[in-house]
Amino acid sequence: MDISQQIREARMAKGVSIRKLAAAAGVSKTTVTNVEHDHKSATVSLVERMLSVLGYELKVTKKEE
Repeated sequence: MDISQQIREARMAKGVSIRKLAAAAGVSKTTVTNVEHDHKSATVSLVERMLSVLGYELKVTKKEE
């Protein structure tokens, strides 16, 4: 599952509308829709803001070799 699907599922699970997520993340509804449908790549900063609004955080872990 890619990040766009995870953001959409997290938003829906929390019952947050696209409009509310967009306003809280400081972007347009169109941007949220485009990110969720993988029509537009999101910056790491935007992903962090969207996840934070939804109660999540972005973590980077070292890949096991």
